[in-house]
Amino acid sequence: EATAGPVEETFSDYVLFVPGESGYALSEGEGLAPHAGAMTEVDGIPFRVLKVGRSPLPEDRRRCVFLEAA
Repeated sequence: EATAGPVEETFSDYVLFVPGESGYALSEGEGLAPHAGAMTEVDGIPFRVLKVGRSPLPEDRRRCVFLEAA
């Protein structure tokens, strides 16, 4: 009888932690989360991915992409 190996979780949507003039805002991204060091845009504004971690929302299993101004 064949046994399956460990199941690797993949995340197809993610949360963006976006810095702004009046603090931070959360936004949603679709697709695979960008990696640390990657460049991305939010509302036409360029940002660099500082790190990728857990979502700050309770019981949210999506990854969180923490951004910094580019």
